[in-house]
Amino acid sequence: MKTLASILFILFFSVASLNAQIKVFSNGNTKVGYTSNTPSSLLTVGNTVGASSSMMYVYNTISGNTNGISAISPVPASGYNSTGIFGQAQLSTAFSVGKSRGLYGYAYLSTPSSHGRSYGVYGLAGNATSGFNYGVYGWLGGTNNGAAVYGSLTGEDIGLGDKYAGYFDGRLYVNGASGGIGNWVVSDSTTKHDIKQIEKAEINPLFKLNTVSYKYNVPQKSSLKTDTAKNNNNSETNIGDTSIYNKTLFGFISQDVEKIFPNLVHTEKSGLKLINYDSFIPLIVETLKEQHLVIDTLRRENEFFKQQLSTCCVKNQLKSMAALSDESINSGAVLYQNMPNSFSEKTEIKYVLPDNTGSAMICVYDMQGKQLKCYNIAGSGENSITIYGNELSAGMYLYTLIVNGKEVDTKRMILTN
Repeated sequence: MKTLASILFILFFSVASLNAQIKVFSNGNTKVGYTSNTPSSLLTVGNTVGASSSMMYVYNTISGNTNGISAISPVPASGYNSTGIFGQAQLSTAFSVGKSRGLYGYAYLSTPSSHGRSYGVYGLAGNATSGFNYGVYGWLGGTNNGAAVYGSLTGEDIGLGDKYAGYFDGRLYVNGASGGIGNWVVSDSTTKHDIKQIEKAEINPLFKLNTVSYKYNVPQKSSLKTDTAKNNNNSETNIGDTSIYNKTLFGFISQDVEKIFPNLVHTEKSGLKLINYDSFIPLIVETLKEQHLVIDTLRRENEFFKQQLSTCCVKNQLKSMAALSDESINSGAVLYQNMPNSFSEKTEIKYVLPDNTGSAMICVYDMQGKQLKCYNIAGSGENSITIYGNELSAGMYLYTLIVNGKEVDTKRMILTN
């Protein structure tokens, strides 16, 4: 009889205690660990009234390593999936306003802090079938445009014009090697303004750059650890394979490039300087184009002089040419090299005519010897003429000073685009 009384007493005490922890209020909402305040959520857990926008509201006041909600899913049977927490936001064809989130993570302070770390969504995966471990997995379904994973520095929606596995509205930094099939950069004319042809003055400094070989420093691991890292006795920052940092690479030093091409260097808030390597490609292309023009012109010039030499030798005129050259020198007429050479807009050719000049002209020839233009000149002493780039096509030309019907001298000039 005493035993039965003890059991009844224990049951009564337990029910009384349970009743003190769980209560259904007059509005139909239920509170676990309640206070006297009526809860706003349908189910509220912890010392809070919850929020009317939440069906279930959990407030954790326990210190130390804690979780608001812990959901452990069993090992799935073959052919099935197992989900710890499943979130689904329903949509409809009439859905047009607002944002629908299957799962929403929030770890944010309204004012900056120097303590702790925050992760809106934190994923840890590993040691399943090799190659099929994903800390965070995103999948873009359906036929409409969008991104499986979207990152933004502004928190704004921008409306994507295609489908992307990942899209980042803001800067992206990779601390380590990255690779893939193809690297496409947006270069459409509709995305640019102030488009101009590259000037030669912008290309010339390219030859002042100092190229170096180097190895990257191995990043230092963080001294802080997360709760998960502490539990696993590992540092939170896992830099992975460090073999890339033992490889010798070739390139520039940002500080050197900044002195010559300041627009191609960006300085981070931390002071780290980044180089826009892609912008060197057009400069190199323009340099190669100019070199090709010079090489091609020299090749044609070489062929021209070979023909002239052959003709001269066949007619046995070498001796008479030497005599003509001596006569020209003694005449007092002088032809100078054009400046600048090469040129694109205009160039100046200086010359000297003796007092006894009857007639004089400067004629321009292509590399095949065809006469293109002649400029009549007069007077004595030093003078000059100006040749404009729009008078000729890009290429290499010969110009000759002819005084009193005799050739004084011939020089070469180069016109670029």
